[in-house]
Amino acid sequence: MTRRNGNGRCGGFIGLIVIGLIIYSFFSSSDNNTSKSTSTQRAQPSAKITMQQQIDNAVHVTAVQLHNDYEANEIAANQKYKGKEIVISGIIIDFSKGILGHPQVRLETGLFSGVWIDLEKSQGSIAATLSKGQPINFLGVCRQGPSSLVATIDNGIILQ
Repeated sequence: MTRRNGNGRCGGFIGLIVIGLIIYSFFSSSDNNTSKSTSTQRAQPSAKITMQQQIDNAVHVTAVQLHNDYEANEIAANQKYKGKEIVISGIIIDFSKGILGHPQVRLETGLFSGVWIDLEKSQGSIAATLSKGQPINFLGVCRQGPSSLVATIDNGIILQ
């Protein structure tokens, strides 16, 4: 006869906690690294150049073109966009709030895809005034292409 001392349940609970901490650290370190590098990219130029110059120096692309470029050749699109400041234009199709509470806006690109713009937290009140179907422009840093059918732009700023 086998005797259990209850450690099986305790071990399972501890395992869940460890998995949760690993997931949390992955997302928080990924977000922190992106935010730090983006903040550094923005902090240095903003001291030397104006917002208009930043916009002029950015890669300009529509949400549809960004999506199409990634669909055609993800390697080439990463070289062109990933980690770079871009001005992206498109039509709003959805709104959300990210894991860390940042407002998000999704731009139309096709049937089951889109480009998610993770806005800076300070953009929340402006995002609240936007509407689905509205054409819009954002300045942000391209994080990834549509490996999961959506591209993501970090630290978005709404351009009016």
